[in-house]
Amino acid sequence: MAKSECEAAGGEGALLLKGFFDYHKQAELGVRRLLLAPPGEDRKRKAVGAAPRARTESHSTVGATFGCVLGNITAYLEGRGLPGERAYVLRSIRTHLLPAAEALRYMRGSDVPHLARGMASCRVVHAERASIREVSAPNFPKIDFKYGNSCTAVGATAALLVVFGVMSTVPDHSAHFWREGSLWKALRCAEEALGSWRPATVCMPEAHWQALGAERRAMRRACLAAYVTWKRLANPDPPETTTARVGAAEGMQLLLQAAQRAAYPSGAIVNEYTHAELCSRIQNEQEVWQVPSTKTESVAPMVVLPLAEIPDSMALVTGGGPSKRHLGRAHADDDKNSCASSSWKTLSSNQSGYSHISQDSLSGLGLANGLALD
Repeated sequence: MAKSECEAAGGEGALLLKGFFDYHKQAELGVRRLLLAPPGEDRKRKAVGAAPRARTESHSTVGATFGCVLGNITAYLEGRGLPGERAYVLRSIRTHLLPAAEALRYMRGSDVPHLARGMASCRVVHAERASIREVSAPNFPKIDFKYGNSCTAVGATAALLVVFGVMSTVPDHSAHFWREGSLWKALRCAEEALGSWRPATVCMPEAHWQALGAERRAMRRACLAAYVTWKRLANPDPPETTTARVGAAEGMQLLLQAAQRAAYPSGAIVNEYTHAELCSRIQNEQEVWQVPSTKTESVAPMVVLPLAEIPDSMALVTGGGPSKRHLGRAHADDDKNSCASSSWKTLSSNQSGYSHISQDSLSGLGLANGLALD
């Protein structure tokens, strides 16, 4: 794609999620059309010492993802002042993406390659980065290459599940989300944003429309699963049919698991033709997939490798000896303080009071366009 097309794509987008609390370094998550560079291109360019491209030169891409850059997600989750916070946040992001990445290995259908590209598999092309508002913001983080890359692309559905998953480890946060039904409401708003996408150019490549459709369908399945689970557990009808309501922390975990399993149904055929049946099964509280009896069967090779752009646990310095020797004293001390997630969970609530945004953006939000989820 030409550089001008890449820059135009970076200007597209919508609001994915406003800030819930006062501490967010970047108070919004923005969903963008992210053009993806071939895996390893940054490293190849540095190795050969490639000169800057001319403005008219085309840029190689391997498709597009409609989602967020890793730096935006990281900055959204940072700000509580924890020791080694960035290492903890990045490790948490990878941990929450792992189940979906594993499920993608056993999914089939035309949506799968698009969803796999949005699973922290590729970086955004250089020509687009400067035109993405979040990247040029003052609080956009620079991530050490050992930990990942700030311009790694993460699909919108995966990004929402990650941020709610990480924030829900704080008891006060999970209680707020559970009470308000924030997860399914946020997913519903995001689906509307994807459904009303406006390209900046006259013609958007057909493959990009397909990627947009795949992301929107994943978002829809996640929203349905979160809503059905929330309604059943938090608002049983009639109330006397349930023996005991689950607590907020447990409930949020169940919601997140249901949404993840529905968005990325392991063993299922996922495309525009099977989507309606999958949604019907979710609404009827049925399993949406059948895991293959032998996982080595019916597993197609992936076009890209999910999570390739976020190093594994050893690369993120979880206490292994070899990694610390190479990272030096500063990184080792930083990680030593970041490993205990209990610090994140037990900080007093007065450090992260609910902002007016969280109250206005989701509380009491109705369903758009008369769409019935029940």
